[in-house]
Amino acid sequence: MVQTLAPWEDRRKKITIEDSLCLCDPHPEPRTPQNPERPRTVRKRTNATGPQPSWHEVEKRTRRLRYFLNEWVVMDLDSAYYYGNELEDDDSFPLNGDGVEGYMSLIDLWTFCIKAVLGEWFDITAYVILSSCFLRWVGNFEKIPRWVIHSLSTLLGFYCMVGIMDWHGFYAFTFAVLGITTLYMVDWIFQAWRTFFVTAACLIMIIGIGEYKLFPSQWNRIRGSVMIMAMKLISLAMDIDDGRITRHPPLIPVFGYLFHTATVIFGPWISFYDYFVSVEPQTQSDQKPDLLDPLWLLSLLRTLTLSTMCLVLSSCGLDWLLGDASSYGIWLEAFRDALIFRMSHYFVCFHSESSALAAGVQAQNSANEWNLEIVRPKYIELPRSLVEVVVFWNRPMHVWLKNHVFKRIIPRGRLIAVLGTFAASSVLHGLSFRISAVLFSLGFLTYTEFSLRSKLSTAFNACLGARECRNCHHEHKDTPRVRLVNLFFTLLAIFHLTYLGTMFDSQPEDNNMSSMEYTLNKWRNLGFASHIVALVMFFVDLMV
Repeated sequence: MVQTLAPWEDRRKKITIEDSLCLCDPHPEPRTPQNPERPRTVRKRTNATGPQPSWHEVEKRTRRLRYFLNEWVVMDLDSAYYYGNELEDDDSFPLNGDGVEGYMSLIDLWTFCIKAVLGEWFDITAYVILSSCFLRWVGNFEKIPRWVIHSLSTLLGFYCMVGIMDWHGFYAFTFAVLGITTLYMVDWIFQAWRTFFVTAACLIMIIGIGEYKLFPSQWNRIRGSVMIMAMKLISLAMDIDDGRITRHPPLIPVFGYLFHTATVIFGPWISFYDYFVSVEPQTQSDQKPDLLDPLWLLSLLRTLTLSTMCLVLSSCGLDWLLGDASSYGIWLEAFRDALIFRMSHYFVCFHSESSALAAGVQAQNSANEWNLEIVRPKYIELPRSLVEVVVFWNRPMHVWLKNHVFKRIIPRGRLIAVLGTFAASSVLHGLSFRISAVLFSLGFLTYTEFSLRSKLSTAFNACLGARECRNCHHEHKDTPRVRLVNLFFTLLAIFHLTYLGTMFDSQPEDNNMSSMEYTLNKWRNLGFASHIVALVMFFVDLMV
């Protein structure tokens, strides 16, 4: 018998800084531009009916679209990727006026960028959304045995993996089989220590496959799915060890959980209980509404629309609007690159929410059961603090890290627990130096800001904490000075996001640089400004 697990919707009011971003390395293989740089010239703006530049002239321009569709888009639950196919002849087109081709008009933007992006998006969405809807529809037939539904979930998930990731999906399948084998072998031999052995097996396989077996470009195709499967395996083992699941589940439901068609590609992470409820027929689950619930359909359309908007902005729109940002300074260019990265993350999160909704995964203990809220962009673009960014970047992964990592090591101290949580996220991503550097920097920044603002809030009896006060008893709640201080920390958080996010731009690495050299070189160009500010805040925190 499976007991109810605490859903992430119930925990969102208790979340603090103990979280981790889900970032993925956008530079799997260093490359060099195909053509050398040409001197800049300025031409008049062209329109769709005028003469178009030759493909030979523009091939070197704007690798953003090709790069975005083939290598980059990250998931952060939860951390899945956008697995696009190669565009026609790998051709690209300039999105801005920085070069000999002139400025792309709106019609050109639609013809040469948005149209291709939407075509690739539809191919991916067709696999995931349609199979998720089909699983939900079949699962609502009470007379169909549940083992058939779990088997269907496995087959549909594997079908999506092969359809989107090609033959690379077999590596993810092997990872899942070995992980399940470890879980059942440990349960059979020891009937304990499941969490330890399953976690060790998952981390060994992630490092072995990601670092030694596959090329970076191949590993990037399956990294998201492997990380989701690892999180599911570890959480399942921990739930069994802790007694939240009172009996070891049968093999077929476990396969259905790991290969759940709605979450195997883009995520998000869901608990075994949430999966179990989503495939139960309506008559056996009081929580499940009508199969044709209009609210479900509207929520699905909303998330699909938002994901499409974020995809178009990240791959075409922002490059077109802010393409000349570099001419106004390195920091504006860094802001543009970081904003494009965040938009790509929103795309994956909204797409993962739509696939989960399509399969019937619900938000529990919420006024709207069809509002999963994987990500909250407003708390990221205009944050009260970096703590809010970490909390709302990927909420399911935040819950997973908080409950399965942070709470286990908090007795050793808050700083160790925070850094340990970010370290766990780094290992799950495959020990990329770039990702590890960003995550550990973020962990140190959030801890320092949280500690300093807590002390300031106590010293001045004012609402200056990293999180907004609940049932506030401070003397100074919403005065102009309090607003000014909080605004300062908001601007500081945007500054840190720009500094950290520029690491995930779309420019290729230098072939002569290692990942460490490239990362340090990017931050050196910005004067290591964010790290210097973090150290200053840390010493101020020690003295306060």
